[in-house]
Amino acid sequence: MQISPAILTDSLATFSQQLELVKEVPEIKTIQIDIVDAIFADNITLNPSDLVDFDFGKLLIDFHLMTEEPMDYVWELIDCGQQLPTQSVIAQVEKMSYQLDFLEEVKKAGWQAGLAINLFTPLETIEEAAWEYLDQVLLMAVEAGEQGQGFNFSVFAKIEELKILIKKFNKESKISIDGGIKIEQLKFLQKAGVDQIAVGSALFNAESFKNEYNKLKKELA
Repeated sequence: MQISPAILTDSLATFSQQLELVKEVPEIKTIQIDIVDAIFADNITLNPSDLVDFDFGKLLIDFHLMTEEPMDYVWELIDCGQQLPTQSVIAQVEKMSYQLDFLEEVKKAGWQAGLAINLFTPLETIEEAAWEYLDQVLLMAVEAGEQGQGFNFSVFAKIEELKILIKKFNKESKISIDGGIKIEQLKFLQKAGVDQIAVGSALFNAESFKNEYNKLKKELA
């Protein structure tokens, strides 16, 4: 199970500090950058175009779009081009008008595509036709949009539902979990068959980012 540090901030200074902490751990290959637009949730972050001058080293980026009409941000990412090492673009379904258009545009740009489902959004919200394009489905274990919330264990029932849908529609789709994850949940998530987790507050609020990351990795060994 892969651990991706998740950065959610409206501050260039904070982003810079957190990025440097991640880069100090060579084992980390991917970071998740959360984009929130103040419409989807009562919060706002930096936009992709704010990040083009940062040196990401060898890191790849998974963008998690918590926005109204995420297509606008896909086009922004396309405009950023090679200035950002984008690996995948995942967006919340709740305020997305056209799932297929979003997924096709992301795939056409050469990135992996994913849909994210909020804690109380039913999995049936994913359109059947969308499945063939889905590299991953991200389940929120909190209400999307803010870091620091507590992990909601009801996500485990959703993981089991999702595994059935993946088996039925697209066996290649990966399962990601985001929100409130702490060391206590890692073994359970691993046992449930989760492929990737995004961890924000537990890493960046720790006394030592590197030590905390190593603790999480050791828990999964």
